[in-house]
Amino acid sequence: MALPKMNHTPMYELTIPSSGKKVKYRPYLVREEKVLMIALETNDHKASLNAIVDTIAACVAGEFNTKTLTTFDVEYMFIQIRSKSSGETSKIHVECSNCNHKHDIVVDFNTIKVEVPKGKNIHNLTADVSMELGYPKYEDIVEFEGMVDSNKASNVFAIATKCIKSISDGDERTMAEDCTDEELVEFLESLTKDQFAHISDFMESMPKLSHKVDFKCESCETENKQVITGMQSFL
Repeated sequence: MALPKMNHTPMYELTIPSSGKKVKYRPYLVREEKVLMIALETNDHKASLNAIVDTIAACVAGEFNTKTLTTFDVEYMFIQIRSKSSGETSKIHVECSNCNHKHDIVVDFNTIKVEVPKGKNIHNLTADVSMELGYPKYEDIVEFEGMVDSNKASNVFAIATKCIKSISDGDERTMAEDCTDEELVEFLESLTKDQFAHISDFMESMPKLSHKVDFKCESCETENKQVITGMQSFL
């Protein structure tokens, strides 16, 4: 007797934050959860990120290219898939801002948002030269192991090159994809501190998962209003 095929899973819809594109997805299955658990147990950040993206690729229906996703797309999509796979709420630990007493807060994954500014990010460097910035793709960040060493100058420059979409000099526009990494690094090194601040500020303000929590500390009775950010905070 043949065993039944247990593949009749419900389908849901989400909107990819960076593109606004709607896609349908299913909960992850035991085979995908197994791979995730093994990757997470290794404490290898790069392996964990790759396992998360592989899970997204497996769960999203139709033709779908994960290489187009930004880091915040990956975080948001994985949280939504997890919510339909392992429950739509999670208990997280939040410290009081006054006395550091830890509180258990229940977060509804459906309330977690990613705010993405609209419009192009054009930055004028001189009267003639400007650059357009864009959010780096997930695979660019994985190359540097999820920015684990982001304080190192070499990594900051390497990641900064992934934020440049184009450079304009008068009427001439050069796409970053047509330049080598060495050429982009050389361009960055030629900037003044104030000019480079356009990129560093852009990197620091990149969209991320966020959720507001309000609670009264049970220890010191301080009223807390905090914003929890980053995928790891919710898992």
